[in-house]
Amino acid sequence: MHIDTSLLREKFVIKEKTVKNPNVAAQEMCARSNRMVLDLQSEELAKETFVIRTDSMHLCARMAGHILADYENRGPFAPRLSYIKWDIIWDSALSDYEKRYNERRWVAVYHEGKLVYEQGSHHTFLDIIEQFENKSNGTYNDSLGIAEKAFQKAGREVKIEYASNIALTLVMDRDKGGRCSTILRAPNKTTAFHYYIKPQKDNERVVISQGLTSAANFLEGVNLSYFIGITNVQVESGEIDKHSDEATQMRNARRRLGKINIKTNSLENRYQVRYRPERPIFDLIIAHTEDYAKAQLIKRSETNEE
Repeated sequence: MHIDTSLLREKFVIKEKTVKNPNVAAQEMCARSNRMVLDLQSEELAKETFVIRTDSMHLCARMAGHILADYENRGPFAPRLSYIKWDIIWDSALSDYEKRYNERRWVAVYHEGKLVYEQGSHHTFLDIIEQFENKSNGTYNDSLGIAEKAFQKAGREVKIEYASNIALTLVMDRDKGGRCSTILRAPNKTTAFHYYIKPQKDNERVVISQGLTSAANFLEGVNLSYFIGITNVQVESGEIDKHSDEATQMRNARRRLGKINIKTNSLENRYQVRYRPERPIFDLIIAHTEDYAKAQLIKRSETNEE
């Protein structure tokens, strides 16, 4: 089995070109999501393609990882597509921290352009674009053109603007291992981070889904570190009370970060793992974020004094 995929952060802006009533402003809609395509194929079996969209990068990668794990453990989806327990797969992708603090979380899973599972609230335009994407053989420019024509037939002249950037790429084979590259976004800079996984022994295999969920852990860990660093400075400066909900969330974020570190250690114990540059040290990211937040606090204070 071989997986080659990317996670995209996407933004669609749908703008009305003309409005018949001069007293009515042209409407503008914005649809954002994180998107990952999973092409699942083992040995000589037919390829099955699923598209996962979610509100956050780490949830998109983690849901994709859990779908992949289900495929690895139970085999092809095609014979059981009508009775897959998507709720269980989605729930297994959610940590207790996520369930408690991310009330706006959502997921949408597509197969052959059709929405097969959803939870939470996502923009309906994403369903439309997936239908057209399935018909256009994976060319977004064609999909956008088809969507604009569909709006035109419905009596609306619109222009669809599209922007995206890559959050991670994963190329992995269960026999040889592979690599994952992620883009780590800090408050004041963005860096690329890569790690390589190989089996410990020649006769062993890599569980590809574990490589994918590990990528989700790194993405989530960086976000948590950023939140912890910012909130800690706010508590120390008195902007936030140490008994507030935000401070409580920060303490729970630290606990969640500890669990992510344990899972990463487990990955390193199971496989040969090589990092380039070094493995992200979350405590160091927290410290750098605190320095950044303190500098911003001083800058705001000086601006107010002026």
